[in-house]
Amino acid sequence: MTELLQRWLSALERERALIGSRAEAEARLTAWVPWIVAAVGGDPAAEAELLRIVALDARNLAQESRAASTVVTQSMLLDEAWPEPPHAVRRLTRLLVRVAADAHALGAMGVREAAHRRLLADHTPVVPIEGRWLGFLMGPPDPDVIDGVLGRLLRAAAGAGAKEVGLDLSASPGPDPVLLRTLDGFAGMDTGPVRRLTVLGLETPQTLRVELARRDIPPQRVAVTTLTEWLSGPAT
Repeated sequence: MTELLQRWLSALERERALIGSRAEAEARLTAWVPWIVAAVGGDPAAEAELLRIVALDARNLAQESRAASTVVTQSMLLDEAWPEPPHAVRRLTRLLVRVAADAHALGAMGVREAAHRRLLADHTPVVPIEGRWLGFLMGPPDPDVIDGVLGRLLRAAAGAGAKEVGLDLSASPGPDPVLLRTLDGFAGMDTGPVRRLTVLGLETPQTLRVELARRDIPPQRVAVTTLTEWLSGPAT
């Protein structure tokens, strides 16, 4: 097994596809070798575990911003560890390449989505308007985005001494369990000078009103109305 690993590492080094130093790559790949040998020998459980390891490794490397070409080459050069690779090695190598490519793509997508959520949480507009503060929720309700927007909204309102805030959902699909848990939490928490949160921009506001009543959330804490009605009414 040691010779197998060293030939693999030499192939990676020759193609400039080592991830980190040779010693670092060896430390990562050493644990793969027993599963590789067992999978080549026809053990389906070993092959399944190897695929899991390769997928997890590729996703982690994507999160470290490692190039997809390098991650895929790591699996692609496995067959060079055998002087005369049998059919089973070639089949396994092709399978690992596909798994690594797909997992890296998913990992890279996760990185982009996380960056997008941070952008929404940190930079979605929170604006003062007629003695109150209004925030916007854009896209599907996500816990990190909701917490970020609502936290900024409450801090801004409290800093200005405002007693009422609004959350516009016109650019969001609307209430879901994540948002309902957030509203439930708001109703029961100490929000300082902010007395009420009003949800705005819903196509069917009555549906949310019914759900809030079912949860015993008083309209004095969480209300639902249109932006026009909210702006035309007096601030609490």
